[in-house]
Order: sequence, then C-alpha cells, then structure tokens
Amino acid sequence: MALISAATLAVGFANQAFVGFPKGYDAYGHMSKVKFLVDNFPDVDWNYEWYSGQFFSEGSFPPLFHYVAGAAVWFGLSPGDALIGIAALSFVTIGGALYGVVRVAGGSRVAGLIAALTLIASSGYWSYVIEDGLYPRILGMAFLSVFALFAVVYYTRPSRPIFAGMVVSLAATLSTHLLVGAIAAAFAILFTASMPFDAGRKVVETIRLFVPTGLIVAYFYVPYVAALSAPAPVPTFTRDYSSVALKSLLIGAESLPLFLLPLAVLVPVVAYRLHALPRSSLGLRTMVVVAVAGAASLVYALIGLPAPHMFIYNFQPGQAVFFAAWFLAALVGLSLSRLSLRPQIAAAAVSAVLAYVVLGAPGMLQGVVSGDNATKRQLQAELVLDPGQKNYRVGVSWDGGSDWINSRSGVPQTRGYQQQGVLYRDWQYWFESEVWSPESNFDEADFLLNWYGVQQFYGGPDAAVVRRFAARPDLYTRAGDQIFEVVSPDPILAARSTRTALVIADDASYGLVLRSIALSGFDSRSLIPLRGGEYVDDHSDAELAKFDMVILYGYRVHDLSKSFRLLTDYVNRGGGLIIEAGNPSLEQTQGAPTPVPGAEIKRKGIGPDWRLRRAEGSIAVGLDLNAFAPATYNGGPWGVSYIPLASIPSWAGPVLLSGGDPVMVAGTLGKGRVVWSGMNLPYHIASTRNVEESRLLTEAVSWSAPNQSTAAAYTATFVSAQLRRVVLTSRAAGVLLKESSVPNWLARVNGTTVGIYRAGPDFMYVPIPSGTTYPATVQLEFTHTPVEVIGDALSIVALVGLLAWLASGRLRARRRVR
Repeated sequence: MALISAATLAVGFANQAFVGFPKGYDAYGHMSKVKFLVDNFPDVDWNYEWYSGQFFSEGSFPPLFHYVAGAAVWFGLSPGDALIGIAALSFVTIGGALYGVVRVAGGSRVAGLIAALTLIASSGYWSYVIEDGLYPRILGMAFLSVFALFAVVYYTRPSRPIFAGMVVSLAATLSTHLLVGAIAAAFAILFTASMPFDAGRKVVETIRLFVPTGLIVAYFYVPYVAALSAPAPVPTFTRDYSSVALKSLLIGAESLPLFLLPLAVLVPVVAYRLHALPRSSLGLRTMVVVAVAGAASLVYALIGLPAPHMFIYNFQPGQAVFFAAWFLAALVGLSLSRLSLRPQIAAAAVSAVLAYVVLGAPGMLQGVVSGDNATKRQLQAELVLDPGQKNYRVGVSWDGGSDWINSRSGVPQTRGYQQQGVLYRDWQYWFESEVWSPESNFDEADFLLNWYGVQQFYGGPDAAVVRRFAARPDLYTRAGDQIFEVVSPDPILAARSTRTALVIADDASYGLVLRSIALSGFDSRSLIPLRGGEYVDDHSDAELAKFDMVILYGYRVHDLSKSFRLLTDYVNRGGGLIIEAGNPSLEQTQGAPTPVPGAEIKRKGIGPDWRLRRAEGSIAVGLDLNAFAPATYNGGPWGVSYIPLASIPSWAGPVLLSGGDPVMVAGTLGKGRVVWSGMNLPYHIASTRNVEESRLLTEAVSWSAPNQSTAAAYTATFVSAQLRRVVLTSRAAGVLLKESSVPNWLARVNGTTVGIYRAGPDFMYVPIPSGTTYPATVQLEFTHTPVEVIGDALSIVALVGLLAWLASGRLRARRRVR
C-alpha cells in the first residue's frame, strides 16, 4: 500500500495534478460551488448565483463532494487546495482499493500491486483530473472502489460491519455523482448476480443491499425522481459526440498503457489454458464481473451505448476510458493471481510496470488544462466585482467568461457551471441567443437585460457583438475591452408600481405574448406579465382585482357564461382587458358574450397584404401599417377574425380594419377598457419578428391599462441566499424578485402568507393585498417542500436504523462472549 500511495502521489506531482492551481476545465465550477457552501451555510439549498437561481443540487447532481470540500475549507484549506487534496486522497484510495480487490479475490499481493500500478500508469485515468477537472466523479470512483473491496471481503467473511460498509460506500457513491452512482449500482447488481446463489437468493441479496442504500440517499433521489416529470434542461442522450479512435487508446491524453489491452486479452487466455485461473469461486466470478464492466466501458468509448454513435449527455466517449482502466487492470491482476510467478519474474514484472509509470508520467503534461492562464487572467482583470453587490447580475454568454466569477465573488450572474440545473431552459436560451446576437434588435436585448437584472456584462467573445454594443454609448457604457455597463439597469429585487397583466393562456401562448412585447422593448418598467393558467374561470373576482389588466390568448373555459360574466364584472370595476380571438368557440360565432365588443364574429383569410386602415381612437396612432410583415401562413392566407361594423356595440368602435372589416375593436365598458383583436398578433409578431406589429400590441396594452401609479419608496435587503426582505414605506402594487420561480418559495406580507405569481421569464411577483398597512414588510423565503422533507426524513431514519442494527450486533456478540 505504501508503494501504491507513493507512486500515485509521485505521478500526481509529476503531471501537476496535485500541485498549483486545480487542473481541468471544471475546476472553477467546483471551486465556485464550494465557496458558495462555505459563504452561505446553512442556507445553501438555493443557489442564487447561477442562471437566475437554481437548486444547489436537487434535480441535477448529488452534493456530497462539495460538502466534503466545504468541510476541508472550514478546516483552513482554500477551495482550490480542497479540490486537490480530495483528488489526491481519492486517487490513493482508488489504487489501494483495487489492490485490495485483487488481493482478496485472487489471493496474490504481487498481482494486486501490478493491477494498481497498471492503473496508475494510465493516461486516461489521470485525464479526469488534469484535463477534465471532474472532481466529484473522482471521489465517486474512490467510493465505488471501496464498495468493490467491501463486496469481495463480505463474500469471504460476512459480517454486519462489512455489510454496513457496503451499504455506506454504495450510498456515498450515489451521493457523489449520478453517472458513477449508476455504474456502481450496475456493478453491485452484476456482482450479486455472479455469486453462486439460486435466483431467489440473488433477488433477496440485491434487495437487502439496495433498500437501505436507497433509503440513505432518499434525501437526494426522492426529489430527483419527483422532478423527472418536468422538462430536462439537457437531453439524456446525444449524437453530438465522436467516438474514440482505436489509436487514441494507445497514445494520447486518454490512452491506456500499451500493454494493458494485450494483457487483458492474453493473460486470462493463458491462465485458462494452464488451468491456472483463480481457484476460488470468488476470484473467477469477480474476473467475469470486471471483464464485462471493462468491455462495456470500451464499447461505449469506441462505439456508443445504448446504440452505435449514441452517447449519454455529459459522458463523453473518452471519459469511459477512466472506468475501463480500473476494470481492465483488475482483470489483469485477477488473471495473474494464480499463475504462480517465480519471485524473480514477479519482481521483474513489478519493476517493469513501475518503470513504465515513472517514464510515462511526464508525458501526461501534454493534456494538462489550467484555468490560471494569461487569457483567463485578462478576462478577470477587466471585470471589477463588488463582493457585497447582490441586486444586479453580471451578464455573460460563454463558459470561458462565466466559470471563474463565483470562485471569487458571490455576485450573481446570468450563466453558471451547472447547466443541468437550469430551471427554464427556453428562457435561458432566448436570453443568451438574442442579447449576444449580431442581428438582434437593441429593444429586445434591453428587454432581456432588464428582466435579468444585468448591470455589467461581457460583450464577447464575438468581436462583432462587442462592436455592436460599443456603437450604442447611449445604452451601454464601455468599461473595458469587452466589458459594458447598462446605462439604466433594473434591480433583481424591487418594489414595483408597474402595471400588471394576468395572462390567461397555455404555456406556448404565454411565451408568444412575452416574446412579442420584447421586440419593442416593453420591459418590466412598462408591464409585468404574470402567468394565469389556461382557464378563465379558475380565477375569482378577488384574484382578478389584484391586477391592472387581463390578457386572453390561447385560453380555455370550463363554463363560457360564467367566465365572461367574471370578465365583465372585472372590466366594469376598472380592469383592462385584451382579448385575442384565439379560443375556438370565439373565432367565429353569432353570440359572443360581453365584454367581447360585438355579438357576431366572422372569419376570413387574407394576404399577403393586410389591407389595413386605421379607424379611430388613440391606438395605432403613429404606426406604419405598411411596415407590417406579410399576412401569410406557410405560403397561404393568414386567417383573421372580425366583428362586422353593425355588430359593434355603442360603447366600442373599430381601431383597425382589414379590407373594410374591423379586425381590432376597442371601447370603454363601465370603468374599464377592452381591446379585442382577431389578428392573432402574438403569433405573427413572434414568427416574423416585426417591430411595428409589436408596437401595436404594446400600444393596446398601454391604452387598456393606463399606468398612473408613482414609484414606490422601499428598501430591499438580501438577507441570505434563501431569504429576501423588502420594507415598503409607501404604497406599492407588488414586489418583483427576478429569480426562477419554484414551489419552495414562500411569501409573507406583514407576517401573512400571500401568493407568488410567475412573472416575465418565470421569475416571482408578490402582489401587495389591498388594505395593507404601511410601512409594510415583504419577505420571500426559500423553504422545503413536503417531498424534500420526506426524502430527508427517510435518510435520517435509515442512517439511525443502520447504526442501531450495527450496535445490536455488537451487543449480541458481547453477550455470547460472556
């Protein structure tokens, strides 16, 4: 073991894995997570820093590695040193456990030593740290290796402590990384299946292992399974990766020792021919298990799984070599264990492998990736961060610009390391693709920068985009070669008196409304759109009264009469209403209910010319109607609904006519205003990206709900990662928190729980109830859901139960001794 440890550490120092700045592409990301834990503990379940807010680990990756690293930091290490220290201990453990597996299952110290040194000689084994920086996977492999050792020991000497070691090490693997946990689970099932038990006992032994293990890791996997129904931010499988070329297994950063593949094939054959395979059932069966696992790893690297050229997302083919190295080294060691090598030959074999290790270590330097480089230092020098500032984000569009930020500061940013944890991937893609596009319009970019609370941002890495931002000093102040500052930024947390619109629509229609108003820059200072669900009559009079206006588009009703009575009462009391005639029952009808401004609705096809004419009123004044995009759909006519002039009631009048037929009608009903449109504007705007049409929609919004409120006086406080507080000293309509909305958030106004609405790109808005006394305190707190509480409780009970089971075994043993 001393030789294995010394060889591991020597190679780690020679290839720079264990010295200097942490190596690998992902090092900064893991340093950031560790720093977040240390800075915010115990309020660490919500990571406000990345992607407009996301779960720290729930729904993406288990947290054990970062908690272990965080503990190391609390004992005085820096986050970077913690990563290096854990990696060094993990590599020593992996090699030592491999030695133990071969020693116990095969019965040969020399074979175990050769297996461990062969693993240490593998470039593909070290690439996980020096190139990729996959630190959680490395720790997970250490736990997997320990599990394998406990498994072979338990087969030879079954006992409660050894079984508990199997359970805990398997649970630790599952708590460290999903991929390595899945491999460990497959290994455990395969190992149990290989044992000389009947089928019934194999099932029992598998259940006996996985039930306590599953209960221990319930804290992560119960919420994870519950979240599987939601759309994943990344695909499960991909064809975007290229398989590993066979020659790459022999030379390069992800290669195996030149002798490993030949030995993995030849030594088992020779041992079989000489009748020298391991005599014990355990040794032979373990050989089969590691051979299958090693072959599967190679097949994945060279061909793909579950189908040719199909790979698991975020598990690149070359990364499978890491696992192949361990399993194939174990196969060689187990095969050698019964060859009865003479001492001289054994010593020569060990010396040869050790020499290969020593000579090969410097060659691994070609694959070293370090984030501490000149390019990164230049990016870091440009961006001046205020560590205490948490109410504005740093905007960034690529990993190279974002990965380092939170390893140094708690300032929130628009990107982050954990892409798998993005809660609303469509909004994130829209934000990044439009803000940093050379073709996008400035109004849309400003809309998105406003909603995402961006103050500083990198204009790069595209030089054309940098020039685009630099051309508008009225909007963006240049603060560096690639750094810009928004002239009028909007904060993440604020009290607002902005007009609000409850958008009653399906998910797709809500998205079209938001994208439509974005094109004319109608941002959160002009309108706060709120998701209202699909059904009109799911709402009450009291709920609608909280909002300045209602927008109907792609909506549904349970009861048409009830729904429109509700809307009529709402408008009569002073609410604004926009109706897009997208509901099938109202696209064409002889009896449209009030507040639709006309009993009869007809339908026709037009195009490509809209043949629009302005009729009356203040909507559409100043618009260039000839600048509208052609009225076509898939090359054919564009369908519109219209209200015949004779059907329009006295309280309303036409706004726009198409071919003489009113396709937009507006009027004042009671104290409120109604705009009806049969143009299907949001879809046409979003599909053609027509700014003039967007202006028509936003003018309709402004007319329907004139905003006459004054700005609220307030103080916003970032109390912790899981608590925000706003103190209002004057009346406000609500509080807007531009962080991703999840059910965990709870809002209180003066101590009373109130509802949270999803606003804009699914951020959070808290309406202030009427009758609230001022000064008022609004708190938004991240809490645990019942599913999370159940998962935590199961884990605690399982751990306590496992300890009690161990203790009872010791008590029984003592009684027997007496």
